[in-house]
Amino acid sequence: MTRGGPSMATPAYRVGIVSLSNGFAAKTRWRGRVYYGRREGGGLTYRLSGGIAVRPAPRWSLSVDPNYLRHVDHQQYVTELAGGPVATYSRRYVFATVDQSTWLAQIRFNYTIKAGPHGRSLRRALRRERPVLRSRRAAGAAGPGAPNLRHGREHDHA
Repeated sequence: MTRGGPSMATPAYRVGIVSLSNGFAAKTRWRGRVYYGRREGGGLTYRLSGGIAVRPAPRWSLSVDPNYLRHVDHQQYVTELAGGPVATYSRRYVFATVDQSTWLAQIRFNYTIKAGPHGRSLRRALRRERPVLRSRRAAGAAGPGAPNLRHGREHDHA
């Protein structure tokens, strides 16, 4: 199969994946993964990825997930030229090799917020704010032709 351009036969692709990790409930979690794929015609892809996540306190967590990807494809479509055989619709197709390496890391810091005194949920706190937001709409903030709303109910414009 080509990357872009004309359709061709799809070569066989072989893939192997190995993953390791510790338990989900651990205070410090880790994981690792190796992916390797090879295609007939010489294309290959491999990825090394992993991660570590630390939860030093119930509300705090930090995670780092590094990732390396290597991809080689010898059938990247580039363009086509006139003058090819009838079997390829009188076109000659030009291909190139893609040799790509990518490093990336996702770094994440989380803090869980408990809203309000006495453990009130954030949803309850936001629910109390809705009439205030709707009263703005009733004052004409929604634009001409919008229904006149007061505390979430539609009223006559008179």
